[in-house]
Amino acid sequence: ESIEIDPDFPPSYNNMATIYSRLEQYDKAIKSSLKAIALNPNDPDYYFNLGNDYADIKQYDDAIRNYLKAIELNPDDADSYNALGATYLDLEQYDDAIRNCMKAIEINPVHGLAYRNLGVIYGIQEQYDSAIRNLKKAIETNPDDAEYYVMVGAVYDGLGQINDAINNYQKAIEINPDYFDAYYGLGVAYGGLGQINEAINSYQKAIEINPNYFDAYYNLGVTYLSLEQYDDAIRSYLKAIELSPDNYYSYNNLGIAYFRLNQHGDAIRSYLKAIEINPDIP
Repeated sequence: ESIEIDPDFPPSYNNMATIYSRLEQYDKAIKSSLKAIALNPNDPDYYFNLGNDYADIKQYDDAIRNYLKAIELNPDDADSYNALGATYLDLEQYDDAIRNCMKAIEINPVHGLAYRNLGVIYGIQEQYDSAIRNLKKAIETNPDDAEYYVMVGAVYDGLGQINDAINNYQKAIEINPDYFDAYYGLGVAYGGLGQINEAINSYQKAIEINPNYFDAYYNLGVTYLSLEQYDDAIRSYLKAIELSPDNYYSYNNLGIAYFRLNQHGDAIRSYLKAIEINPDIP
């Protein structure tokens, strides 16, 4: 309505862009942002928002160009530096990602998302101490963000520090009882400790919250297979295949479960499907 009243008012187009972005109607969001920029090419927020929309649809070159323009107009824009770092992270250009996230923190020492992104990068690079340090800094900036605890838990799990992983997953659940990724992480951690019943319960809770959680069904299948509960394993793998039909591991393990039950025809069909998806499967 405001655009109809004043078609030359840039904030109206920017506000429309924000709404379209939230609706994931990115073409309309981009068009609205471009109109706002055409009317006022000196507002860094317009370029930042436009960069976010391009990043969401993985047009990374366009995203980078707009973030850089936002920074040119406002060199103290920590959010644009962080968004630029996140874009380079998606592109696996880790040195550029680190440099921009660090610049965001230099400008704003309590920029939780920048610490989070650094934690992700260092985790990928297997610099686990740096990953944990940055993720804990992210927690300091926002101790009520459950995602940060799950991320710390995953790093500890990778290091084999299972009890520390469990403590962080449980903290995430305390903050957000419906955080299915935290229950999934607990399942992995309990499995690593050999606490199989706790692992199963955690995977089932993750699935209860998110019935389309492929990884939870797959790991549940692995767990049942290890317990020789083949019927339960089959049910889990069939659901995993329904959710991700191109995952050859699910078909291969399904074949193992059928074979153990002497259902050889189903086993062969499952193995053949795994080979069809990945002819190089060992």
